Amino acid sequence: MEKETLEIGEVERCSPKKLWPHEEFDFTPWLFENISLLNPY
Repeated sequence: MEKETLEIGEVERCSPKKLWPHEEFDFTPWLFENISLLNPY
């Protein structure tokens, strides 16, 4: 059985536009791929 490695990092505020400059092409695909992270239940 493999152990999971966790990383510790810093959280910083930034504009969503910085991460996803174009909603349709950047944010929507990311949301589709990661929706379970936002609501795991």
